[in-house]
Amino acid sequence: MPPSAVALPAPTRLRRIARSLWRPSTLLALALIGGVVALDQWVRAIGGPEVLIERFGVGAPLLCVPVQTLLAAAPVPSELFTVAASSAYGWLAGAAIGVLGWTGGSMIQYGLARKSTSSAAAEAGLARLPAWLRRFPVGHPAFLIIGRWIPMGYHVVNVMSGIRRVPARRHLWCAIVGSVPGAVVWAGVGAGVQLL
Repeated sequence: MPPSAVALPAPTRLRRIARSLWRPSTLLALALIGGVVALDQWVRAIGGPEVLIERFGVGAPLLCVPVQTLLAAAPVPSELFTVAASSAYGWLAGAAIGVLGWTGGSMIQYGLARKSTSSAAAEAGLARLPAWLRRFPVGHPAFLIIGRWIPMGYHVVNVMSGIRRVPARRHLWCAIVGSVPGAVVWAGVGAGVQLL
């Protein structure tokens, strides 16, 4: 048998995993997670969100939006930033930071999921949502808005809408509308803390 006729073995599972790690969307997701971990460690090292706001003064709200955006894009609780911002700058500014940050995080997750080809984990997350919510198609505004209010639903909604190719405009306006109630509540908590 000539050497050119020798059949090459099928790619092993390990090789497929290694190849998938080198995709641009996977590398971007890993870089994002690394950045969030580094950012979280930095904020903790300087004393938390309250100290961040004290240190950067008037520029802190401008800094809080990208911080919250990155935290919202990763599975890390970002509500503390809304509470701290509204405690320092008032209810309206805190709510605005929350809406902008969570909407930005939604769009990052959506964009990464849109580049992805694997949906097994997202489908598993979708299965954990309440049955009444799963009755809506992923692209339906009720799913895209109300799904964000369920624990971990924020991430499932963003990823599923990216994988299922929901139009970006619909995802954006639903992310804004869906973020408002949570931002208002968490900003209210922060403003209430300020009154204590």
